[in-house]
Amino acid sequence: MSMSSPYRRTPAPVLEHKHTADLLILSVTGELDATTAPLLRRHLDGNLPDRTVIDLSRVTFLGGAGLQVLEAAATRVGRERRRLALVTSSPTDLRILRLFDLDVRVPVYPRLSDAIREVASQRPVEDTGQVS
Repeated sequence: MSMSSPYRRTPAPVLEHKHTADLLILSVTGELDATTAPLLRRHLDGNLPDRTVIDLSRVTFLGGAGLQVLEAAATRVGRERRRLALVTSSPTDLRILRLFDLDVRVPVYPRLSDAIREVASQRPVEDTGQVS
């Protein structure tokens, strides 16, 4: 028997948008908690392009499980020499990201358009310091 909340209308709050071949945009809507965080993790577990933007601007609650997924994504992209950016202007979410130093590891932008412009304009990590 399913114990799903009657308030959660959509089973998958993560909407995936491919922007270009090397940029993935994931938009998250609603609560990012223990119930929904695995859905975001599933999107981030596959082959990631060089750049990923996670849009949290429509997140109404960022829980510990959601934060763990974001931290794991930051660790993975750092290890794989890829780029990750987050989008939120929520004072509560920004405070949570600062509390766990996630805003130091991953750039946070107030608008999706800002994140796309900045991330798309950055050179790939593997190009820095390389001599051809």
